[in-house]
Amino acid sequence: MISSPQFLCRCQPIARVEMLGAQIIRFDFAFEQKIPAFVLSDLKVWLKSKNTQDKWIKLEVVEYQYLDSHCISVWIKPDIHSITTKLLSFDPIRFTQERLNVEIKIKFSKQINPRTLPCQILPIYCLGVDEFQQHLFCDFFYSVYFPRQSNNKHPLIICLHGAGEGGKNQSNLLADKMAITFWNESTQVLFDYPYILAPQCPSFWLKKFVLNDRTYSGERDYTDDLLKLVTQFIAQYPNIDRRRIYIVGGSMGGYQGLRLFAAKPDLFAAALIACPAQIPSKTELNALINEPIWFLHCNGDQVVPIENTQKIIRCLISQGNLHLQATYFNDIVVANRSVNPHCVFLYLYENQVKIGNTSIFEWLMQQKKERV
Repeated sequence: MISSPQFLCRCQPIARVEMLGAQIIRFDFAFEQKIPAFVLSDLKVWLKSKNTQDKWIKLEVVEYQYLDSHCISVWIKPDIHSITTKLLSFDPIRFTQERLNVEIKIKFSKQINPRTLPCQILPIYCLGVDEFQQHLFCDFFYSVYFPRQSNNKHPLIICLHGAGEGGKNQSNLLADKMAITFWNESTQVLFDYPYILAPQCPSFWLKKFVLNDRTYSGERDYTDDLLKLVTQFIAQYPNIDRRRIYIVGGSMGGYQGLRLFAAKPDLFAAALIACPAQIPSKTELNALINEPIWFLHCNGDQVVPIENTQKIIRCLISQGNLHLQATYFNDIVVANRSVNPHCVFLYLYENQVKIGNTSIFEWLMQQKKERV
């Protein structure tokens, strides 16, 4: 007697970091036997997580593609505003992003699966994120991406996340596209295949802040240890181009990015700073009077006042900084829908900001330190 295979197929859920966070986009199936003629009605997929209140939600499958006679990819209906397929859940009380336990249920028609054998569902694979390595430095984690083409000197881009993305769960890679945008092939080519360094603080970069009548406290000041991490990382990898080390920071990470830049301005070539959560000290701002920085803010931001950016710029200009750029928006629109105006950093990560014909990424790429 010929024994039946243990599984009819294996299912690999595939997620991708979209503008509003990582979410499942498709399922890749590898069958034990050759696939019969397949139509979308042959497959039903359900999902449940904390985002669905632990209720099974049926997903709408909209497209499929044969990879070979044993493998097929099936896409679900895209909706970047939906939280159903997201990998994170935001806890407004703790003000943090939680990685979810996402359960998936698969059912095929009897034409495909006449014996109703189970389908083995593999852990979710998130495009790009799983190519970052996670390491511990002092008491915080950092994720790093090493460029595939490393024969020559390559830039280093340091990504500093905002409030809500602290912890040790790589939520700083999943919550938005800050780090992942520099992993994308087109951006890798544009920046000459940069290294990407994305530290994740255990809680908050700020020592204390108030939001929605709640007070939140960070554990300590991380600036000195962030600088140690960066300098040790540069020393460890000689293919890093010391003339092209850049900082990208949003909100709380924008404030931390300015402080890191000020701690050793001769180390960094330039920074992109979105809606900085607080204003650095006068001493720190004085250290930045010759440094290229592009600021972004939205006029309607109710989380971080636009005055933060305006005061920083006025201070730097008064000290003679001629290397500043600033872009302001009236609202933030994602997929034809207005979102929280605090989220100006989303435009940054999509390289949607320009001055004349020069995009914000092209501007950053043009900034280089004198030979070191």
